[in-house]
Amino acid sequence: GKDVLLKMGAIRVIQEKPKEEYVASLMDALNDTDRLVRLNAAITLGRAKDPLAIPSIIYHAVSDPDKDVKLYSLWAYRQMDYAQASSQLVKVLLESGNPDMIRFAANEIRQKNDAKAVDALIRCFQSKGFYTGYDLDMPAINGLFEIGYATVEPLVKCLDNDDSRMRANAIYTLGKIGDERAIQPLVNHMPAASLEMRSRISDALIKIGRASIPALIKLLDNKDREIKWIAAYS
Repeated sequence: GKDVLLKMGAIRVIQEKPKEEYVASLMDALNDTDRLVRLNAAITLGRAKDPLAIPSIIYHAVSDPDKDVKLYSLWAYRQMDYAQASSQLVKVLLESGNPDMIRFAANEIRQKNDAKAVDALIRCFQSKGFYTGYDLDMPAINGLFEIGYATVEPLVKCLDNDDSRMRANAIYTLGKIGDERAIQPLVNHMPAASLEMRSRISDALIKIGRASIPALIKLLDNKDREIKWIAAYS
């Protein structure tokens, strides 16, 4: 009891003039077992407006067991300047692994039509030498998929990129998203593509589904036997 009162007293003093040096301690307080400590920590972080707290605030906005802590954590997030929040939302998409947090961050990026955040995710596809299990391809793919519609045109532009890893990930992500706007660009890239990339394009068109059929039928008249076969298979 005394411990909670001490924490509450300290947080309320900080609430009057929240400073950057208190943010890490307030983020710790946001994980306290006492709901009132968490609630007041969320209020104080909202007043501090430090974007570094955003991943922690989002976690409690979507996952805290107490509905009031959730509500005030969401309020705290809404106090942040979105231009500063953008990079932290990308961090949530790439690092959190929490589906509810990922959906929250993706929804924010989608609603703001945040091209900068989409570009930051796409840049994760750039080749950096050998591929390792720690590379961010799949978190970036999943983040772009959750954002959805706003990512299609930037991903289509990646089909012309010189980086084969960039192209492969863009093709896969377009298939996963399933937006019909990707069909013709994918088909248009089939003739110049390697066998491996043609196979990836085929997989993407299959995932997009029945809307791909008219474009695939046209490929049956192609002079390239391999393209004919892929179109028939698809």
